Amino acid sequence: MATSPACCGQSEVRGIFLINRLLHNKGFRLLIITTACFSLACILLGLFISVRMQNTLESQIRTHILQEARSLLVDYEQDGLPELLHDVRERFELRDIDNLLHALRSPDGKVLFDKDIVHERSSEDWYHTSRNPAVLVNVTRLENGYALFVGERLTAIDDLKVLLRNNVLLFLGCTVLLSLVTGLLVTRNFMARVDEVTTATRLVGRHSLSNRLPVSPANDDFDRLAVAINGMLERIETLVHEIRHVTNSVAHDLRTPLSRVRQELELLSATSDKDAARIERTVSMLDGTLSTFTAMLQLAELESDPVPRQLQTVSLSNLVTNIVDLYRPDAEEKGQTLLLQEGQIPDMRGDPSLLNQLIVNLVENAISYSGENSTVRIELSKDNHDNIILKVSDNGPGVSVNDAEKLLQPFFRADRSRTTSGTGLGLSIVKAIASLHNGEVKLNTAGQGLGVEVTFRRQFNSG
Repeated sequence: MATSPACCGQSEVRGIFLINRLLHNKGFRLLIITTACFSLACILLGLFISVRMQNTLESQIRTHILQEARSLLVDYEQDGLPELLHDVRERFELRDIDNLLHALRSPDGKVLFDKDIVHERSSEDWYHTSRNPAVLVNVTRLENGYALFVGERLTAIDDLKVLLRNNVLLFLGCTVLLSLVTGLLVTRNFMARVDEVTTATRLVGRHSLSNRLPVSPANDDFDRLAVAINGMLERIETLVHEIRHVTNSVAHDLRTPLSRVRQELELLSATSDKDAARIERTVSMLDGTLSTFTAMLQLAELESDPVPRQLQTVSLSNLVTNIVDLYRPDAEEKGQTLLLQEGQIPDMRGDPSLLNQLIVNLVENAISYSGENSTVRIELSKDNHDNIILKVSDNGPGVSVNDAEKLLQPFFRADRSRTTSGTGLGLSIVKAIASLHNGEVKLNTAGQGLGVEVTFRRQFNSG
């Protein structure tokens, strides 16, 4: 059965990703450097041994050549040139049995026997021929103008070179292969432990403070690090729960009496027309305070849950369209224009009520702070990785770069927005809801106005 191009493409992507991870892994890079240094050391050691052994063999060959030359010279000194010619002829006929070669050059330049070993550089006593195999030759000059050439083939040295080269390459190849296999296994185990720590810490970063790093019975360095981090996480979780408990208690304790005060003021307003306007303003102020406490409780609840409670398939496009239609009349009263731009996006998994509030907070925030006669643009699209992107931007006065970095913090309000009603928790709630849906919030202050971009990663999409 043929393999589909998509499967091949995914395999190539996974392969590239794995190679990229290996190249960025310090342990694997250290392994490569160590293997390269060890390989270089093996090569240098092989060269050193080869040179030393070649020198030793050549020294032995020189000794052998000198012994042969002296043997011939003894006969020459005793019986003269005819005996030397006779001895050299006998050895010439046996040249295929051993590696020794002989030649004799007369005063007129005529060469007898192994002519190939005779070199023109007559001033040298020792030289190497360029034939294959090479021959080491010794020259002995006789009194009558003759020259005796005795040489020996360097076959042993050539064989030694081949043997050493093959052994070094074999040893080097086995060493590199063994190092890489061992390194890959060790690196794989190392990367698996790193992935465990990374996954656990990411879950903690997404408000799952109860999550802990895995600890194995091996009690290795990772386990000791995990134990230390788990202790720190337990302390952080305790402190966060204490802060949330205090915040919730304060919000609950203050909201109840404030609600009673509001009811009393409403009753007083119904029975007395004299201070009705003042009472109405007081009730409005109490409503703002109660809204703040309600938002505080909601934010605390969102941050305490690691995942949405009502998880189901949601059409973000329908939610955005309904909310834009709902707020369009309010925007038109201020002379504002709401522009909706939608692309083809997949459905996603999420809590529809929370996602609805996220969109409401973004649209309300843009309408409230962009000013009259402004344009609010709502864009819904997806990127090349199928991540869903919701962007709400306006062309209002915007905020400074320093303020933009703090807008996602609870209760922070820019100086220009302090005259506008609000709790200072709208974007904090947006961030918390986005985080519950594996999303990320970014603020854009480039150009005119403010842009808020929420990216829901593909893992949370149902399509």
